[in-house]
Amino acid sequence: MADITSQASDWSTALSWHSITNANTVTSTAIDLNSGRTGSWDLWARFELGRTNTTAFTNSYPVFVVEGTDDAVTPVWRELWRGFAAPGATIGSSTFNGAVSAAATSITLAATTDFVANQLIFLGDASTANYEVVRAAAISSPNITLETPTQFSHSNGASCTAQAERALICISVSGVKQARLAIYNFGGQTVNASAEYAIVEKIVST
Repeated sequence: MADITSQASDWSTALSWHSITNANTVTSTAIDLNSGRTGSWDLWARFELGRTNTTAFTNSYPVFVVEGTDDAVTPVWRELWRGFAAPGATIGSSTFNGAVSAAATSITLAATTDFVANQLIFLGDASTANYEVVRAAAISSPNITLETPTQFSHSNGASCTAQAERALICISVSGVKQARLAIYNFGGQTVNASAEYAIVEKIVST
């Protein structure tokens, strides 16, 4: 009987956090999928995004896209997967009332109007490198307790909004030579977004 084992790569950054203005797209460089692989393999992609103003996502944008090509020399890119941000309604939009340190388990805002427990929230900063998405566990105005500690620090007065999303998908990409991740923004407002990927190889042995 054949044994099937899986070998997963670490998560790698495809797109660092970008502020994407209306009618613009960001696309990652090509991701090599099959060099040195003999089995079949899956591509995992993780997208995160957040708004830094009070306007909710509309018109089915932004869009998350995974593209692939069977020719690494002269690539012709085709769409493998597409996902949409869910349209929002009234959203919480505030600023930090005091700096937030890395590994913080709670944050204090100028106001928590329209923020609710169990929703994803976007934490901004003066540097895009410190952007992140976390989940609110509980709210006791003006404080929000977080489900998991922050990864980064966030400056006093930076934006914090209740308009954030995550998308985690897995695609079988056996035979696909290269892939790339893209985010399309035609929703009328600037959006902040990032993307990561991991490759899981399934090896059959006898």
